[in-house]
Amino acid sequence: MMAKAVMAERDSDGDGELSKEEYDIMAEQAKSNGGWPDDVDADALFAKYDSDADGELDLSETQALISEIVPRMMGVNSPDAGQESTTWNPDQKEQEKLEKL
Repeated sequence: MMAKAVMAERDSDGDGELSKEEYDIMAEQAKSNGGWPDDVDADALFAKYDSDADGELDLSETQALISEIVPRMMGVNSPDAGQESTTWNPDQKEQEKLEKL
């Protein structure tokens, strides 16, 4: 599960949740690496998936966010794609891009 890997990498205080600050750092790094879609508002995305509005993303909230953002980062399910994909299987190039996050 990708969310566990994100948590292991990005949960700097080890509390098992991704705080808004930890998320913002991740989003800024993705933007600077060219991996963040221009049409995605990072703050709005966080708010959308912070379902209990506690200012942190737990594992299931993080997984839901990842399920939306990663395909968009790869150009799938974006407004430019013109189609909706139900599966996403990263190839080597996509995997390398993910590892930069």
